[in-house]
Amino acid sequence: MAGALIEAVLLWALEQKDRKQPGLSLAKAKALKLRLRGDLLNEWELHPFVEVAADLGIIGADTKTECSLAKNYRNLIHPGRAIREKQKTDRGTAFSAVAALDHVVRDVERWNGSG
Repeated sequence: MAGALIEAVLLWALEQKDRKQPGLSLAKAKALKLRLRGDLLNEWELHPFVEVAADLGIIGADTKTECSLAKNYRNLIHPGRAIREKQKTDRGTAFSAVAALDHVVRDVERWNGSG
């Protein structure tokens, strides 16, 4: 769930950025050579949100790293993948994902001027 919430917060932030500079997020994603499911922000997945938000200074480098870890743990929600990857989700991985969410919210609040 934390990964989905991170996506939602970053979607909102990038939409705010694109209101002021239309098409900026997509242009950044293409410049970074990210794989996208579509050109609309609401079609993106976690990885492009994190990469573009970091490139635009919405989130910091440490937060970007935390989000990458959260993405890896989020993918383990599928039992088959967890077995293939020989990884387990546990309380620690859950705390890591929640920490990433907390850092995203903190960074977005600072970027938006409300934190």
